[in-house]
Amino acid sequence: MKKRILILTSLLILISVACTITIPVPTIKPGETRTMNVEESPSGNSTVTQITIQMNAGSLNLKGGGAKAVEGTIQYNIPEWEPQLIHTDNKITIQQKPELPLQIPSAAIINKWDLALGKSPIELSVHANAYKGEINLSGVPLRKLEFKDSASDNELIFEEYNPETLELITYTTSASTATLRGLGFANFTQMNFDASAGSYTLDFAGKLQQPASVTIVGGGCNIKLIIPKGTASIIENNGTTTTVDVTRGSWNIDQNVYKTEGESPLLTIKVEIGAGRLELIQQ
Repeated sequence: MKKRILILTSLLILISVACTITIPVPTIKPGETRTMNVEESPSGNSTVTQITIQMNAGSLNLKGGGAKAVEGTIQYNIPEWEPQLIHTDNKITIQQKPELPLQIPSAAIINKWDLALGKSPIELSVHANAYKGEINLSGVPLRKLEFKDSASDNELIFEEYNPETLELITYTTSASTATLRGLGFANFTQMNFDASAGSYTLDFAGKLQQPASVTIVGGGCNIKLIIPKGTASIIENNGTTTTVDVTRGSWNIDQNVYKTEGESPLLTIKVEIGAGRLELIQQ
């Protein structure tokens, strides 16, 4: 009996020690600032170029007006974050993935991406975390657009009409602040917005060119929807414990359905967020 008790005690001690062991996260010091030049032209037989941008903490300035499919510079001073550029047929990927979690003094980080997109049709994907984004896609010929980010501050702007029909916008985010402005200029038909734990503004300024549908899901977040005057819209709120504030404009309200009148193609928005706040503005 004593031997069994001793064995059991030893096992409990080993388990306790194992549970308290933590794997240290390596700390590294930034090195010299390096610059990567990006100059990639469309290739392959496809009429659409698929461009994927994957980055870590830093800033992303992305706009149109480029002479190539994508061009610009990337400045960084974390050697482990050296970007990789992969160009195969009609797919261009610029990615930056550290192999291990790293402790880095945030004030010392230089990770600045300045890129411009070209004039040929594009399917664009941006995957980023802990970044500040200034994305102006005015006039960029977009067919599809995808954003995945977290712990970020992003502004996505459309000020000129997209010369292509944007079939799908997908935006997935958490613990972030994001403003999507001028969505009517995006010339989109379908948008899926999935958000949690943050504050988000969707401004549909710009006359719709065709009927458009938006689905908004998530929880624990504040969503502000801005509908321009003259846009016909139907907003259906199916969220649980969601506070709805109609702060400005002329709305027809029938229980959980909110409508605005206009001569434009119809904008249909379905909202399903839990424990959040929905603010509706017509301006």
